[in-house]
Amino acid sequence: MPGIEGEGAVNMGRLTSERLHAPKEEFKSNVKQALVSVIDDDANSATLQRFQRAFEERKQYPWLGESGESLEPKYENGLANAICRALATYLPAKLGEVERLIQEKKSTETTWSDPEWQQSLKSAAEPAVTDDLSMTLFDGILRRAEIDVKSHTALREHVVAAFEQYYDGRMDDI
Repeated sequence: MPGIEGEGAVNMGRLTSERLHAPKEEFKSNVKQALVSVIDDDANSATLQRFQRAFEERKQYPWLGESGESLEPKYENGLANAICRALATYLPAKLGEVERLIQEKKSTETTWSDPEWQQSLKSAAEPAVTDDLSMTLFDGILRRAEIDVKSHTALREHVVAAFEQYYDGRMDDI
């Protein structure tokens, strides 16, 4: 399997398993920068509007993290949980497919702006990137797909694609 040989990989005959390691602070910082950059870019307004719609639908169900009704203080921020879910469940497509999907979605939506929502989303970015499990999963997903994780610029399109997939999968677990 490409992308998981070497340090941290365990060979089990035909199967290979990757040991998960907490992502480095540099990765978390790059993800946060990518999130803020995506939120600030007007070109992503349609994606952010769909992400908001999906979040609003999902937060109505108390068993979902988006509701913010967890007994654990770590999971009280429903919006941060939505970001975590989007990133941790992201399935990367080939680069051209991601760009095509984003352009296709942009062409069907009008420009939208909700400064209060965007500020809430930016505020939720910090607790989202401090969630080690979500960041470990996102990091592992990107590395297995051989995606550059050292630059927030390279991560931007994958954050947008993760938000789009979150919208497409908004009825999962309901």
